[in-house]
Parts: sequence; C-alpha cells; structure tokens
Amino acid sequence: MIWPWRRRRREAELDAEIQGHLAMAARDHEAQGESPREAAYAARREFGNATLVKEVTRQMWGGTWFEQLGQDLRFAGRQLRRSPGFSVVAVLTLSLGIGANATIYSIVHPVLLSSLPYPGGDRIVALAQSMYQGRITFTPTSDLVDAWRTRSRSFEAVAAYRNVEWTLTDRGDAEMVRGVEIGPEMPSFLGVAPLVGRPFTPDDARLGAAPVALLSEGLWRRRFGGRSDIVGQTVTLDRRQHTIVGVMPRDFGRWILGDADQRQAFVPLVRETGVAALNAVGRLRTGVTMQQATKELSAISVAEAGSARDAPAADVRPIRAWQIQYYGTTLRLLFGAVGLVLLIACANVANLFLVRAWSRQREFGIRTAIGASRGRLARQLLTESAALSLLSGVVGTVVAWRAIPIIATLRPPMMGFLDDARIDPAALAFTLCLAAVTGMAFGIAPALFAARRPVGDTLKDTSRTMAGHAGSRRFRGTLVVVEIALSTVLLISAGLLIRSLIARVRSDDALFPKGLMSVTLELPAAGYPSAAARADAFNRIVERVRSVPGVEAASLAMGSPWQRGVRLAELEIQGRAAPSDHEPVMLGYDQVQPEYFRAVGASLLAGRIFRGDPDEHAVVVSQAFSRRFFPSGGALGARVRFGKTGEWETVAGVVGDIPFPGATSSSGSETVYEPASGTFLPSGGTVARASVVTLAANASAILPFITRSVMAMDSSVRVRGASTATAALAQTRAQPRFVMTLLSAFAALALVLASVGLYGVVAYSVRQRTHEIGVRVALGADAENVLGLVLRQGLSVAFLGIAFGLAGAAAVTRLMRSQLFGIGPLDPATFVAVAGVLALVTLAASYLPARAALRVDPAEALRYE
Repeated sequence: MIWPWRRRRREAELDAEIQGHLAMAARDHEAQGESPREAAYAARREFGNATLVKEVTRQMWGGTWFEQLGQDLRFAGRQLRRSPGFSVVAVLTLSLGIGANATIYSIVHPVLLSSLPYPGGDRIVALAQSMYQGRITFTPTSDLVDAWRTRSRSFEAVAAYRNVEWTLTDRGDAEMVRGVEIGPEMPSFLGVAPLVGRPFTPDDARLGAAPVALLSEGLWRRRFGGRSDIVGQTVTLDRRQHTIVGVMPRDFGRWILGDADQRQAFVPLVRETGVAALNAVGRLRTGVTMQQATKELSAISVAEAGSARDAPAADVRPIRAWQIQYYGTTLRLLFGAVGLVLLIACANVANLFLVRAWSRQREFGIRTAIGASRGRLARQLLTESAALSLLSGVVGTVVAWRAIPIIATLRPPMMGFLDDARIDPAALAFTLCLAAVTGMAFGIAPALFAARRPVGDTLKDTSRTMAGHAGSRRFRGTLVVVEIALSTVLLISAGLLIRSLIARVRSDDALFPKGLMSVTLELPAAGYPSAAARADAFNRIVERVRSVPGVEAASLAMGSPWQRGVRLAELEIQGRAAPSDHEPVMLGYDQVQPEYFRAVGASLLAGRIFRGDPDEHAVVVSQAFSRRFFPSGGALGARVRFGKTGEWETVAGVVGDIPFPGATSSSGSETVYEPASGTFLPSGGTVARASVVTLAANASAILPFITRSVMAMDSSVRVRGASTATAALAQTRAQPRFVMTLLSAFAALALVLASVGLYGVVAYSVRQRTHEIGVRVALGADAENVLGLVLRQGLSVAFLGIAFGLAGAAAVTRLMRSQLFGIGPLDPATFVAVAGVLALVTLAASYLPARAALRVDPAEALRYE
C-alpha cells in the first residue's frame, strides 16, 4: 500500500512513465515514415485510455479508499453548506439527544461504571456485622475492628471512621459542621496527601493526646480565606480548641466517607475499648474473594465473642454495592430516558435524510449512469450522515458541558457527587462512539433506499418518481410511529412520577401536625457519667423546652418522629405457642414520654398511655401492630416480649399509625413504644443521644429559642439535627422531585421531537400529493374533504404510535414500582391523560399541513412539471 504522503511522488512517476512510453511509441511510428502528429495519435490509440490505466495502477497500489474518503468528505461538506436549513435542524435535533446522553453518562459513570479512584479501588469493601441471614446489618466495635486489622490475612489494610457533627465558633457566627473521626491510617489507605501540612500520626489518636484537626479544602477557603499559614492555627469545635495540622483536598474520601461538601473537618479517631458505631473499610489482597474474607472475619468474631451463638456474622460488601443500592435505580431510569430521547432524535433525522435522499434521485441516477457503483452511492450517504453526526457530537458535548452545572443546582442534598460531574476523557470517548453509532443508525436506511432504485426510474422526469417509493413512505411512517410510541412511554413515566410526588406531598402533609419539630441532643459522657445523671439532665431539658413561650407540647424520644428506630427480634405473645420456624419480625421502635403522642398527633384508640415509669413494664402499640398480631382483637392487656431473654411487657394502649415518610400506608406503621426515662445508653460510648420532640404554633420561629435555651443550661450539650417536620419531609422528597424534574424535561423534549417528526411526514406527503389534491379540487372536492384526507393520514400514524406506546408503557412502568408512591404503575388516570395530550398534539401537528393543502391552486397543481 502506498501511504498518502508518498502518493504525490508516485503520481508524478506514473505520469512520467506513461508519457515516456507514449514518446517511445511515437518515435517508433515516426521511424516507419509517419508524421509526428500521426505518430503521436497512433501511440495514444495503441496505449488505450490513459486515465483507466492510472485508475487500475492506483488500485494495485492500494489505499485508494483514503482518496475516495477525502472526496466523500469534501462532497459531504459541500452538500451540508448547500442546505443550511436542513443541516441546522438535523444538528440541533441530534445534538440534543447526544448531549442528554453525554450529560447522564457523566453522572452515571463515576457511580455505576468506574472503580473507586483509590489504590486498589476495585478491591475496597465495607466491613460490618449482620444477623438473621443478613436482614439487619450494624457497625462493629473498635475492639473487633482492631482484631480484624491485626489477625486477618485477607486484607492489605483496614481503616475505621465515624461520622460526627460539631458546632464551630471561630471567626464569625457559630455554625454546624459535619465531620469525620478517622484513624491515622485513612489518608494512606486512600492514597491522598494533604494539600497543606501533614496527616494524622498514631500519637494523635492516643487517649489524652492534644486535640488536632484537619480541615477540608472547602472549609479552609470559605472560613479561613485559604491562608497558607493555616498550620498551627486553632479551630474551636464544640467549645474545644483543636490545633490545625493540615488541609485535605475537597474530594478526600468522597466515595467512602461521604459527600465532600458535608465533610468539612476531620479529627483523629481515638482508640477506646468497646466503642461501637465504627464504620470500617478494608482493601482485599489480590486473589482473595469476598466469600473468603467473610468466612475469615466471621471466625475472628466468634473468637472475640467466645461462642458462635453470641457472635454476629461478618458482612463484607463492595463499596459500590451500597452506592448502587441507593442511587442505581434512579440513575438507570434517567439513562434509559435519555436513550429513548436519542432514538427519537435518530428517527427524526433519518426521516430528514430519507426525504433529502429522494429529492436527489436524479443526481444518483446520473452518477450511476456514468459509472458510480451502488456501494459508492451508499458510502457517500453514510459519509454525509457520519459528518453530520460528528458535528452533532461536538455540539452535544457543549450542551452536556452547560447542562451538568444546571443539573447540579437541582440535585438533592444526598447526591452531592453531582457537583463533581464533568466531561472527562471517558465521557468524551462515549460521546464520540455515540455520535458514530447514531450516524450509522440514521444514515443506513436512506443509503439502502437510494442504492436499490433502478437507474431508468430515477432518470425519468416525472413527479410520480420524485414522490418517492412506496417502501420509503411506509418506512418513514414506521419511524414516526416509533417516535410517538417512545414519547408515549416517556410521558407516562414522567406523569406517574408527577402524580406520585403529588400523592406523597399530600400524604406527608397529613402525617404530622403543623408546627412539629425535633432537636437531637448529645450529653458528653464525661459530664454525665451515670444513667441517673443523664436522666436528670434530659428531664430538665424537656422542662426548659416546655417553658418556652409558644410551645404546646414537648417530649423526650429516642429519635425524631420521621427517623424512628427499628427493631428486629423474635416476638413472643404470652399464651400463644411459638411457631416452629420462629422468624424475627421487623417493627418500628421508639422510647418516648407520655406527652409524645399529643405532640405528634397520634390519637389514642383504645386503652391508655403508659405513665412513663420503666418499672411499669407497659408499652403502647400502633393500630397496624394490633391488626397484624391481634386480628380478632384482644391487644389490650396482652403480654409480649422480644427474644427469650427479654422482659414481659403489657400492652396498655393502642394509638393511630404514624407511617414513615414516603412509605406506603402500612409499611413502617407497626410500631412499639416503650416508656423513656431519659436513661438512654451512650451512643458509641462517648455521648448519650436523645431527641426532644416539640409542638408549637410557629416551629421555624421558635426552634432557635429552643436551641439557645438548651445551650444556656449547659454549654457542653451538643445540639444536633434541629429541624422542623416540614423541612425534614421536604428533604425526603428531594430525590423523587429531582428524578421527576429531569424525566419530565426529557419527556417534553421527546414530545417536541415526535411532533416535529409527524409534522414533517404529513407536510412532505402533502407536497408529494399536490397533483392529486389539485385534481380532487378541480373535480369538486370541498375543503372538508381535503382537510379530512390529510388529517386521516396524520392521525392514523399518530394513533398507531399511541397504541404501541401505551402497550410499551404498561410493560416498562412496572420497573418503576419502587419509585412510585400512592399509585400503581398502571394508573388509569395517567394513561388516559397522556393519550389525550398526545392526541391533541398530533392533531395540531397534522392540522398545519392540512391547512396548507387547502391553499393548493388547482391550475398550478395540474401543470406538467
């Protein structure tokens, strides 16, 4: 093969060789007595077609497709410049589809497709414990994490951390910051070095060591102005000064420790015996499977506990598995939606190309007649479509670049990873491949139709030939049917999410009384070492809250009403034989004071509220609990216990259900309430945590007064998670609202594209049938007949697409069941509403060309073209 950069020299050599051969032949003829002119003519006649010889020689060299490709590209550029309207419409249509896909891919790739951006990221796993065949998981103690670290041979390294909150009071107003207590091994485990200063050392994590802290890059720049001399300065967290030893990059530990914008400071995780609620991660050694690691860690847990009965099993899972569990369904749904948008865009552009190909039939016929092969014509059309798709890919990349920040501003708080979404090399490669595939997708059909037409037909100068082949018309109609069907699926999906969110808002608004709020408090164990001291402190706090003007009710509780705990245990009812397969049950669980039920609006349905004395051994259950375990009645006075070692408790009363926000009417409503005396066990061995649930007329205005009242009693009390029910419920709806917004935008875009496609098909059909319409009008057809003729064509295609779309949506929306609330995936109102909207839109898209048909002049239409 001759390389392109050597072809010019070989062309010159070929020309010289041919000219030399002709000159030698001419001299031979002159030697035979012919004149120079006759000799030159005879030499050329004997040699034959010099151009054909050159073509054959070039083919023997190989690589002629380079030259032909260049010719095709230049010709494609001229064709696109010759039809700027067509080019702009096609590029805009495709770029929207490609840009939407590139945008969502940039979001999906780091979460679902790529490995963690740390050394050995594909081998990093989360370490926990589990019970009841994995139905409940919980964090290990620090002693167990140390045992796993020192005795396990399945891991290269094990690191621990714990999420915390502090009140930062330096340099301005006090603010709540979220942070992480990390082991000194965490930075090296993640392979991340500080931007400024040093990481923690083992000495920093000793009991009694001077308090030190690492700042996040965001806090360093926002609160400290990015000062280069930050190392050695102090920061006050919960009224305790910490020496700043360094600054960590903004995305430090994002995929393990949590969102970077929520993790603003880091302190050493001090080794304390028996401390629970530690999160642990490990990096598997090469070749070790998760099953092997789970078996080894479970054996170590048994050895630490002393018996297999008392030791929960180890739980080893990839970090990505947890992320996919939380975000996978949402991101797959969005990726599927933009895929449908791209298919609709391709169908639209394929229709445009098909119309354009038929308008160029005479050009193709002439080129075929003078020697162009069918394959060369098809390749020319594919080259034009590829050039157009690559240009659309460039524009689509710009669209994605501008769309990603917009989506980041709409994101819910729990999806902070969207802030770092960007067009990276992987996204660029995806966009390039997508552009190439779409170029083939919408270019192959016009190429095949153009190549199959007989030369004689294409050279005939008749309007019937120019009107297009029947197969082409059917194919273009099929494309529009597909567009409308896919749009129907997207619109129904978006409609279901909209109705689901409306149902959820209505349900949440009725869930709690207006003015409900909750403040979570932590008592440092150093200041309140005994259970009696903690109980007294919590009771005094509740009394202070009740004395705040405007407060109607206040109660101590283990958690806020919208974040109640759960209990998984074997439930026994006195007087009933335990089943042979005594399976544990999952129930809502809380410890509350008697006034809690008035505060949260749970009405007493039967019996009484317990007095609040733990020695009473009485519980209150929800109505759903009573219906499930006492379907025939008799819940009042029944004695129940959890587990064989638990104490028997008497059911004193039944209250109304309080479902978890966003749950179905029964899910999470089966709840058991025990009396709270304020003797909550310390959480993690360092603090005692409880919530003060308060009902007031104006919660948002009174909440700061409650916080200040608590801090005035004891400044060491940590105020955590102060929130109103309205704000908390809005946060639970943030992710469904985000998905609904994006899916609705994609559905609207799909509807616009499908409407444009239908309009194009009907309008082109009217232009093809101008002669026929003129004849009908000349023979006496009135406006209603002409209008009905055009509308029937457009509406028949549209209704066929809607029918297929409804059937497809009935199958696809079943996959969205987990995203819906209060309605089913086959909600009739949504299906009927979407079908009605599509019918109106398609009617409008067909009516405009029909009006144009009414303006056809019979005299002009009957002229011979």
